[in-house]
Amino acid sequence: MNVFHDCFMRRLIKFLGICVPIIPLLFISVVACAQGSALDAVPRVINFKDVTPGAIHGSFQLVNKGRSPIRNIALYPSCGCMIIPNNRISVLNAGEKITIPFEISMLYTGKTEETVQVIANGEPTGVSVNINAQTFVPFNDLKWDVISVPTITRLSSLQASNPIEVSLHLKAGVKTVELSSISKNMRVTSKTLGDKCIMTVAVERSAPDGDFEAGVRVKYSKGGRIGFASLNMEGVIHSKIQVQPRELNFGIVSPGKTSVSQRVVILMDDGIHGSLELRPSDRAVRLERVSYNPHKIIYALSLHPSGKGELKYYTDLYFNGEKLGGIELRVSVI
Repeated sequence: MNVFHDCFMRRLIKFLGICVPIIPLLFISVVACAQGSALDAVPRVINFKDVTPGAIHGSFQLVNKGRSPIRNIALYPSCGCMIIPNNRISVLNAGEKITIPFEISMLYTGKTEETVQVIANGEPTGVSVNINAQTFVPFNDLKWDVISVPTITRLSSLQASNPIEVSLHLKAGVKTVELSSISKNMRVTSKTLGDKCIMTVAVERSAPDGDFEAGVRVKYSKGGRIGFASLNMEGVIHSKIQVQPRELNFGIVSPGKTSVSQRVVILMDDGIHGSLELRPSDRAVRLERVSYNPHKIIYALSLHPSGKGELKYYTDLYFNGEKLGGIELRVSVI
């Protein structure tokens, strides 16, 4: 009897030694899942309707509806035109609410749709805030002629852009007009002749090939009041040397983790001869040429970031020693 009792006790202790450590792990997993589902944003949709060009301000709340704290919360807007000063929250206690202010620069006329993604402990929470606005020109005092950015087909256009002129007609009572570019790939100069303002537009050589969108900010005076307007330009740019894509987003990675490799294709039309190469601007960028022929070069690009936050890197494109722009690489390290 004693032998049977001793054997039974040894098996029971061994069984408990295996199962007991599993119980806390299951508990932690359930709590982690509950934390993710407990986070919410109020409201989930914000509509500004009609606004004038410039900066708009708003806010929403993050709410912890659970019974446990949620840690390491990060907010990621979908556009660089949106600023969230308080985009990192170390801990949101159970039942706590926190107000998140934001600012959006409304540079163009038309509709704007932005999204803020909420991340907790490095994982998506499924919580997002959608922000919509409609920008309009406040006064009907300006009229644009038809605007079209011409197709660029000559190789020299990559080194020195071709300026074009656009005529802006001024209505009675409009005194002064100041024009400025709100696009990084465009230069604007202007002169006033009677009731016309002649605007000269030059697309920078670093502008990406393909569809081109640019904006011009107009400041004018009428009856002692200052008015503003933002107007769009659209067109197509095509060169004999094309890089696809011009921007790469490597997503979200942990500190010290290598982001996945992505490929870049460089295409050259017939009749283009010379040395073409990509050069990294930082040690975090690694390049490998995986294939080459006279009309197509394929590079594999990978990132090895060392810091934290939303990081940007660049690779420069050179043809016969002349810089022709480059590629922007983005990664979020959390």
